Amino acid sequence: MSKYDFMVQVAEQLKTRSELSGATVTCDVCVKNNDTEKCGIIISYGEMQLSSVIYVDDLYNRYQRKKLTIEETADEVVSINCSANGKKDIDISSIFSWDSCKDRVIFRLISAKKNKKYLSNVTYVPFLDLAIMFTLCVDIDDDGVRSMKITREIMQGWGVEIKDLMSHALVNTPRILPAKIEPMYQVITSFLGCKPDDDLGDEFPMILVSNDRMVYGATTILYEDAMTELGDKLGESFYIIPSSIHEVLVLPESSVENTDDINHIIYEVNRDHVVNEDVLSDKVYYYNREEKRFYY
Repeated sequence: MSKYDFMVQVAEQLKTRSELSGATVTCDVCVKNNDTEKCGIIISYGEMQLSSVIYVDDLYNRYQRKKLTIEETADEVVSINCSANGKKDIDISSIFSWDSCKDRVIFRLISAKKNKKYLSNVTYVPFLDLAIMFTLCVDIDDDGVRSMKITREIMQGWGVEIKDLMSHALVNTPRILPAKIEPMYQVITSFLGCKPDDDLGDEFPMILVSNDRMVYGATTILYEDAMTELGDKLGESFYIIPSSIHEVLVLPESSVENTDDINHIIYEVNRDHVVNEDVLSDKVYYYNREEKRFYY
């Protein structure tokens, strides 16, 4: 059975479930970051309520391994939906008002080259070889960030231009998703349950940069204050390794001898260890501390 047929059968099961009484269940193949296509079951409760999209790709893999039946998959989807919507109902009628939304406009940094389809219905700002796109932060809690892509249609309804999105996102994003800057030796020792040894900082100067949610944290390099803090902390310009869309790694300029070697490592790691949807770039970037400017 194909993944799409699997999704359709699960959706038919869901339509019979009392837990979803009053809901509309549909299926779609959704284009995600890096033009990754994912099969999603959409559960809607009305035009003014935010829909839930439950992606079935992992569930399909479990079905193929005979770990789940169609009925058991439907049970899991119901459980996921109830968990997502049990916290609060989110009325999306406010998205039609720019005044109601302008303080929740944030940006994301993604690949321009890998997102031809994903960026086809949005206005974005080119940055290096990347793209700055804009989303509306709908909700944020311990489980993550719920947001929606700001399309050209939404912009037209608001009566705003790309400069308006950018000016607000520059203020909102660092406020909603504050920067997280942590030496990698501290990250590793914490993961291993060891006591941090500050002497390791000289031997292992790499720094992890993300946001406090570790979601689309590579965007943090657009925070001017964060880049200034890094430059002051290191006392020099630095290189930025795009390890994924969720975080970057920073190396002081004095610790790098050959950027070609770094680019080769980035390329290999992206191909072998990073899922396609999370890849940001295959190139290392350079931030000049004095000029406050990026190069690649």
